[in-house]
Parts: sequence; structure tokens; C-alpha cells
Amino acid sequence: MSLFIPEVLNYVWVRIRLHYKFNTYQPFLIDMEQEACEYIRNRPIIPQTDYIYETFVKRLPAIAGPCPHGNRTYDIVWWLEERHTPRSIPAGEYRLDMKFVAIDNVTLFASETYFTARRNGILRSMIECLKPYSFKITKYLCVGTPYQRTSVNYCKTVLRRNHPTVLNVSVIAPEILNWIWVKVKLFYKFSSYQPFLIDLEQEGCEYVKNRPIIPLADYIYQIMQKTAPELASPCPHGNKTYSIVWWLEERYTPKSIPAGDYRLDIQFFAHDKVKLFALETYITVRRAGVIASMIEW
Repeated sequence: MSLFIPEVLNYVWVRIRLHYKFNTYQPFLIDMEQEACEYIRNRPIIPQTDYIYETFVKRLPAIAGPCPHGNRTYDIVWWLEERHTPRSIPAGEYRLDMKFVAIDNVTLFASETYFTARRNGILRSMIECLKPYSFKITKYLCVGTPYQRTSVNYCKTVLRRNHPTVLNVSVIAPEILNWIWVKVKLFYKFSSYQPFLIDLEQEGCEYVKNRPIIPLADYIYQIMQKTAPELASPCPHGNKTYSIVWWLEERYTPKSIPAGDYRLDIQFFAHDKVKLFALETYITVRRAGVIASMIEW
């Protein structure tokens, strides 16, 4: 690639976003925006930006140098070596978007990179074992109470030494439910919690009844079948009290994930968008540092 930039640049806004193809391309893992000149000059600790920048330093040193940039032609021959990619990712199709923007919000350059990861199936690649990290749930929180259409008798975090942390919850759902909208979203804590990897919305009753092929929904549903079968059964639901003792075992988590703090949000809604139940699960993953874990992931 050859790119001529005639003007001198002391401000370059960089946007990098990775997408994973479900039915369409959806944001996945990497979603970074950063003013590059200031970042390179001061090098603040921003784990995701650090991970991307270290890759650029090794593969694109002409672009990764300090500002000013521009007033030259950039002749670039570039490829991404597997050693700079995560150790384990779900099989499937990806798109990596990179965009460079000037101070007046004019696009300087934009690229889309399409690539394919092949393993022994999407679901299997997401749940294989031999994990080089420790995984611990620190607390569960039932949020947004009191609810209009359901009642929470209790919602407790039960810590157990050398065993997974348990959620002990009792919820009364008095009405019959034949339509339940489910939202599941995972967040990773950078300076604040940011969406990460899992972002799912699905009408649960139709999904359980017809079982369309939706890889992310299938992955989550298979876990629910094994760990919370009372919730994974076909509709109708409701007209009962749900007394659930639940924990997540490491064998249901991805083979490798970055170290750090996570929050998993699960929400259930009725057909009129009234919230039935919402849970936040706080998780800590420990490995050999956040940046190293993302490079080896």
C-alpha cells in the first residue's frame, strides 16, 4: 500500500474496532478510540491501546513513531503474524476496521481487513478446557428492585472456600409468561466497564421452541441447560416461585481470556418491556498481567 499525506499532522485520531460475524458483523473484543500523538508522547497505561500499539511498533514502525506525521509518502507492506494474535478465539469470520482521522474530523485513511479463524466448531472453541488462568466470582447483585411484575424474596452471594461462589435467589413470578426478552452482556473493566465479547438480545420463548442456529445464543443456552435447567425449559414460564442455587464452573468459560475484572449483566423483560429480573455478576480473572494475557489470549 502507498499513501501520500501532504500536510503535517500533530493530531491523529485512531479508531480500531474488531467485528465477529454472527448473522451480521457485530462488535467483538476490540473497540478502541485514541488520539495517537498524545498517547505516543505520554504513554498512559491503557491496556487495550497498549496491546494494539505494541503490535504496531513491531509490524508498522513507520506509523507507530512519534508525531509529527505526514508531509511524506507511506509505503507499507504489512501482514499480521499469528504470534501477535490471541492464543484462542472462537472460530468464525471477522472484520477489523481501522480509521485515521484529522483534527477537523476528516478521514485520512480507512481500511477493512477480513479474516477467518478455523477450529473444531464455534461452540467447542469457546468452551475448551486447559485454561491458563484462575476465575472467581466475587459477588452477585439483583439490581433495579423492586420490580413491578415480580418479587424477590432474597438474593444472596454465598462465598465458599476453594469452591465456586454461589447465587442463592428466590423470585416470585405470579403471571404466566409466553414471551420473555433476554439480554446478556459482558463488560470488561478498563478505566470503566466496557462491552466485551458477549452482547446478546433474544426472545427466549421462540428461541427455545424453534432453536434457530445463532452461535452466541446457542453457547449461552447450552450453559443454562446444564446449570439452570429450570430457566432453560420451554414456555410458558411464570405462575410459580423460582428458587435457584446457581454457580458457574470454569469448564463453561472460554479457554483463555484477558486477566482483569468483568461484569456479566443478565436481564429478563415481559412483552410490554417491563423488567422481570436483572442480575449483575462480578468476576475476577487472574493471569500474568492484563497486557500479556491479551497477547497470549
